[in-house]
Amino acid sequence: MVSALRKAVPVAPFVLALLLVGAGGATTSATVPSLYVNYTAACHFTLALDGGGAVTAGSSIPYGSYQLVVNTPFAFASGQSGCENVNFSFTGPGVSYSTTLNSGEASQDISPIMLQANATYTATDSTVPPTTTVAFGTSSTQVTAPSSPTGSGKGSTSSGSASGGTSPKTLGTLVGTVSPAGKLSLTLKGKKVTTLTAGDYAVTVSDKSSAAGFVFASGHTKNTATTAAFKGTKKLTIDLSFGQWYFYGKAGATKTYFITTKPAGTGLYG
Repeated sequence: MVSALRKAVPVAPFVLALLLVGAGGATTSATVPSLYVNYTAACHFTLALDGGGAVTAGSSIPYGSYQLVVNTPFAFASGQSGCENVNFSFTGPGVSYSTTLNSGEASQDISPIMLQANATYTATDSTVPPTTTVAFGTSSTQVTAPSSPTGSGKGSTSSGSASGGTSPKTLGTLVGTVSPAGKLSLTLKGKKVTTLTAGDYAVTVSDKSSAAGFVFASGHTKNTATTAAFKGTKKLTIDLSFGQWYFYGKAGATKTYFITTKPAGTGLYG
């Protein structure tokens, strides 16, 4: 049995360098299809494919080469979730993979896997009752690489492709809202943003609070869309570079994380 290789990625600073090794040691490209394992803060997960299509118990997906992407909304070791770390395993013909996301210190783990045709695979985590288990099958049809940038990664994730852009220079329009009570949200085409294709985005922020603003941040980078004192609508363009981002309303407020991925067709480090 071939064990899946994996590399855990710290939450901050988030610099994701993928080296996906395929048959004969060849490096795969960023266009490899993905199978996403998306955890909630309650320590349970769902499975999804590129584009957000759910993979549920008893379903069937094309066989072939994938990258398995395990995501948590933040590092569980921070104490904000219902567990300190995940205990995820993925098994089946030719695959034996497990991760704790570096004992909860990381929020993402990516590994190349090869799913055989007409086989059954099982994803499970028993960290928090009830045990989450998804057993699904593969078909006799081989998976094909995404032909355009996809922003999926989690079931509710919206696409960040250029088709939704407001101009050739942006990949889409993000809509940020700040409620009168200071609650923040970020959407693309009406869907909650959790994963986007890296690049420039138009941003429209509707701020109805006089005590909270809307700030984007990643590592040492910070972009303030609106300040705490501002009320009204603000429009800007922001470069969401490759990595992990988050947004928040004011210092000390809850941070909401999302991932930006390499556009299809680019090199691993380009």
